[in-house]
Amino acid sequence: MSPALLFTYYRNPQTCQQRLLCLRHLNPDLRIHGLFSGQPEEFDQFASLGLLLNSNFVHPPASPEWLWSNYDLVISRWFLECGKEHDFDWLWVHSWDLLLLDPLHAFVPHLEPRQVLLPGLRSLHDMDEKVLDPLAPVEQPGRWSWLGEPEFASFRQYWQEHHRGASLWCEVSPFGVLGRWVCQRYAQSCWKVPGHNEYRFPSLAQALGAQLLQGGFGPEFWSLYDPDRKPWTVQEVQRLARGPAGQRLCHPFYYPLGPQEMGC
Repeated sequence: MSPALLFTYYRNPQTCQQRLLCLRHLNPDLRIHGLFSGQPEEFDQFASLGLLLNSNFVHPPASPEWLWSNYDLVISRWFLECGKEHDFDWLWVHSWDLLLLDPLHAFVPHLEPRQVLLPGLRSLHDMDEKVLDPLAPVEQPGRWSWLGEPEFASFRQYWQEHHRGASLWCEVSPFGVLGRWVCQRYAQSCWKVPGHNEYRFPSLAQALGAQLLQGGFGPEFWSLYDPDRKPWTVQEVQRLARGPAGQRLCHPFYYPLGPQEMGC
């Protein structure tokens, strides 16, 4: 099975460069493809990344709000216009502000073409913004904020018309891993589906025939990831890097710390 990594970025050129150096250091033979979604006039600031990427794709300009809430469509456009020409069986989607301290195989040994791994995957009914681990008990789930948005009402109407009876899912994950079949099938089908990517992607992917995977990550993993966490400091990252190997990650981390400074 042949993996590849999609490195999505739009700001902090120095940090992006060091992040790629870390990925190369931990995964020497990995194919890494770039997806730039920033302002076109800023792309030249990232010229040094070209030497560290197997390919580089520039997404058409869009507002930061649209890009954030439609991350699945951004990745789908990459696949249709660029990614389908690349050789991979499964794809690790990696944002620039995520730092991994262990190689990819420590997190995901392999993935089948029809499988999707989203660490923070939950049934929509069980979603709670304060609970990330999908296997942790939720006694009284809070109301997820996205459910009160007008886009969610449009999504539910679309779902009733096109996928009545299919399960609804949502996710808040530090990364996503997609089998190639999922990339292709989803990119062909997602463009008319309203809503936000954090519930649209897992729900539609399963409705199209993908197998959603849950579990495989323990409490130690989840203690390191929190979407609302203050950014990691250099000292915190270096302390974690000196610890035992496992499934170590830091998010968000903005400082341009390289492999030598971390001793990895």
